[in-house]
Amino acid sequence: MCLTVRIPGRDTQAVRRALHRALGDRLGIYTLTLDTRLAMTTVQLQAGRGDLVSLMDAIMAGVPEAEFGAIHAGDLTVLH
Repeated sequence: MCLTVRIPGRDTQAVRRALHRALGDRLGIYTLTLDTRLAMTTVQLQAGRGDLVSLMDAIMAGVPEAEFGAIHAGDLTVLH
């Protein structure tokens, strides 16, 4: 499953640190993009279907300004 999370702001390192604090070892593969025009950081998290609720709970507790977007079936496409 792929969970979209939007967090206001341009400081992508602060967003990354906040996610690591909130999710710890549960944070798996993710992509992070910045829309400078809207000052919005978007994170796509890869998670198992059974992990979505606990991940969302942890994000709401640790990053209260985050808003959730679409949840899609499938894995993230990561370019090397």
